[in-house]
Amino acid sequence: MVKEKTRSSGRAAQLPNVPKPRTRRRNPGPSQQPAVVAAGAKSPSLDRRKRLAASTRRPSDSNSLALARSLADRRSANCRIRKSFARRSDAQEPKPWLAQLVGPESGRAAEPRLKIVLTLLYLANDDIWSVTNADAASWALLLGLDDPQRQGAKRVSAAVRWLHEQRFIEADRRQGRPPKMRIMHESGNGRWTSPTGRQGVRQTEADKYSQLDRGFWAHGWITVLSARAIAALVIVLDATWGLNTATTATRKTRGGLKFEETRALPWWHITEQRLVENYGVSRDLFDRGVKELEEWGLLETQKRKKRDSAVWDEKRWFRELRVRIETLQFPVERIEAGDTPQYRQPP
Repeated sequence: MVKEKTRSSGRAAQLPNVPKPRTRRRNPGPSQQPAVVAAGAKSPSLDRRKRLAASTRRPSDSNSLALARSLADRRSANCRIRKSFARRSDAQEPKPWLAQLVGPESGRAAEPRLKIVLTLLYLANDDIWSVTNADAASWALLLGLDDPQRQGAKRVSAAVRWLHEQRFIEADRRQGRPPKMRIMHESGNGRWTSPTGRQGVRQTEADKYSQLDRGFWAHGWITVLSARAIAALVIVLDATWGLNTATTATRKTRGGLKFEETRALPWWHITEQRLVENYGVSRDLFDRGVKELEEWGLLETQKRKKRDSAVWDEKRWFRELRVRIETLQFPVERIEAGDTPQYRQPP
């Protein structure tokens, strides 16, 4: 596999400077409104269908979109995510990174934690690199957090401390300056290395990876999606990327080297048991993430009969999912305006 070239020639990446925005507060959505529960009534937080019925789309911010685009201009390749980041081979193994980042114990901290880790993976382009000169307020603005100058910056600082303590990243704190951050290896063994390996060396099973399109940053999706939606997106990409049924096209790099570009992904179905055992996340979190992705047009679903049978029996249906890569490559603000990307027929 050909290692993709990057536009950046240096080893240190910097978030571009943008004007400080005015404090921005979003109106709480239906799922965030305080609920009054009558005595003896079932708590709304336990009513899964009501939670799934509430709209989860949140508006974009022009300053956040501008910062995300300028960051993506520094990196022309997609984000490569090792399979071990999202999936474990056995239920007895520790939870993978993804499940640890978005687990129920994370709460509101899940969003900055997951987005920071994915952004550091996206910026990683060689074996020795770091992100410097990016203060907490700039990170908060990039991640689409509320009140980026104050509360958002505090959430980012807390997330960086936790990620450093749990060995997801190395954060070299310098007095009076933003920390110097570097992503660690998904296996927990040492610093990050490229999953593509070196030329002439066969790729190992542990280094197989899926790709999150750079449009996730370039078109502002990182600023509007919640942690659960991103987790669901990463899971479906992990399960369907590289399958023989995916639609690909041969392209060339600037150096003339050929590579296969994935154009459309196949349909995929997962059982609740496999979701918990392999990915370590709950069905509730996954379903709520899937619903949010559907609302944005990033994912589509279809129902299919489990099997054709000539016997008298109850019909059983299952849900298939597919990531729409063409939507990831489409600007968020155009989706909000009602535009739709050109549909690619799934395999």
